[in-house]
Amino acid sequence: MSVARILCRAQVGLIAPRVDVEVHLGAGLRCFNIVGLPATEVKESKERVRAALANSGFEFPTARITINLAPAELPKDGGRFDFAITIGVSVASEQVSSRLALDTLEFYGERGLSGDRRPIRGALPAAAAATADGHRVVLPFGNHHELTWCPNLEAVIADSLRSVGEKLVAKEIHRSAISASPSNSSSTAFCGDSAIEGLRLSEVYGQPRGKRALELTNAGGHSLFMVGPPDMERPCSRSDCHGYCRRSPATRPSKSR
Repeated sequence: MSVARILCRAQVGLIAPRVDVEVHLGAGLRCFNIVGLPATEVKESKERVRAALANSGFEFPTARITINLAPAELPKDGGRFDFAITIGVSVASEQVSSRLALDTLEFYGERGLSGDRRPIRGALPAAAAATADGHRVVLPFGNHHELTWCPNLEAVIADSLRSVGEKLVAKEIHRSAISASPSNSSSTAFCGDSAIEGLRLSEVYGQPRGKRALELTNAGGHSLFMVGPPDMERPCSRSDCHGYCRRSPATRPSKSR
C-alpha cells in the first residue's frame, strides 16, 4: 500500500493528545516532506529515519514521501514521532505487513542513526491516555520503569527497529505484548494505601528545599501548592508526605494539591 496511518501522541503539559502519523508514497521527484505544524526537531527526523531504516536492514523507498501529523493545528515537538514515522514508511512501502491491527497500537521513541530507540519525555501521560483508549504501546527500554505507574497497560519493550520490525512482519506483536501492571503494590504510589505506606521521604534524592517544605507542611498542618514542569520527584514527594502524615497521628495530613 502507498498510504499508512500510525498512532502516536504529542505532549501538552500532562495531557497527551493523540496524533495520527499519516504516510503517503507518491510518484514524482524523490523528496521527504513533513507537514502538520512540526517543530524543527520533528522536521529533522527525516534524516534520522532515513539512516535508521538503512542501518536496520530496510530499504528507504525511492518515492515522494509526505508525512502528515494530524490534527494539523496541534503543535508537535520532540523526537517522540521518529519511531511512528519509521514504521509508517515501512508499512507504506510494504516492507511490513499492513494487515496487523495497527489502529490499536501506539509507537513512541526517538530514533538513533543505527536504528536504536531512545527514551522520550512524557511517556507516562501518553501511556495512561493509551490505556484509557484501550490501545497498546511500543516503548523504548529506557521508559520501562514508568510503566509500573500505569496499571492495566499492555506494552512491548524493544530498543531496536529490527526487533520490532521482525515482530510486525511475523504478526506476533499481539502475542508479544506484556502486561505493565505492577507485580506488587509497593511499586506504585497511587494505587492504594499499602503503596503509599511503602514510601519514605528519605527515598527522594536531592530536592533539599522541597523536602524541607514538606516537613514544615506536615509539622504545621498547612496546605501545599507545587508549581513547575511535571517530573517524577513531585508526585513521589507528595506520596511520601501523605504516608509520613499517616504514620504521625499527632499531626494533621497536609493538603497537597
